[in-house]
Amino acid sequence: MCRLLGYIARRPINPGFAFFTGDTNLFTLSHEHSDGWGIAWTSNLGWEVFKEPVALYLSESAERVVQEIRSLLVIAHIRKASQGEKSHVNTHPFTSGNWAFAHNGTIGDYSRLREMLGERTKLLQGETDSEAFFQLLIKNIEDRGDIVEGVRATIKQLEDNGIHYTSLNSVFSDGSQLYGLNLFRGSDSEYYTMYMGRFMIDGVELVAIASEPVGGIEGWEKIGNNKLVVVDRHLTPSIYTVI
Repeated sequence: MCRLLGYIARRPINPGFAFFTGDTNLFTLSHEHSDGWGIAWTSNLGWEVFKEPVALYLSESAERVVQEIRSLLVIAHIRKASQGEKSHVNTHPFTSGNWAFAHNGTIGDYSRLREMLGERTKLLQGETDSEAFFQLLIKNIEDRGDIVEGVRATIKQLEDNGIHYTSLNSVFSDGSQLYGLNLFRGSDSEYYTMYMGRFMIDGVELVAIASEPVGGIEGWEKIGNNKLVVVDRHLTPSIYTVI
């Protein structure tokens, strides 16, 4: 299991508030979710990524790396491994073309999940269920030309093939918009329920989506199971039911 966060902002901003501010943040949560950490952010070069297969709180690079980032779009993740060894390629976030992605949960029948990818199997760099789900999600979104229908098709495909999951909770982006999927079958609804909020950080407005409230800021609201949040460049959120 893992914790994740994504935000989209009106102007480039530093993500340090989510990592180091308040009593609950990614740094403090990494004492429990200690199998790796990573961050992906947009720049003039497209997606840039830094990740390590070590606990965030033990990283000698984390504070320097995070404090140097200023970005409109950020996706961050701390890992508690359930599938795939502790390694750089298995550490989130994952990127592929214009996409970046982070996931919390466990998806069963990894072999079958890989088979469903077809030619996209060759794009996998590691051996996690999360990365395979990411590629399946991209495939269905591109096949349908629509984010919401692509997400729905992916969920239906998993269920039609009898692939069980505790959670498909994820934060992802195509470099233009921010998406948050809150969908779980696990019994711990408190753990799996995701949150979103609109905040002013250092004078910059942003919308954030996270596994739980972080940063010591007020205004987080529950998303709720079976929901997909789409936040556009104008910071306008739209919420869809996915099943």
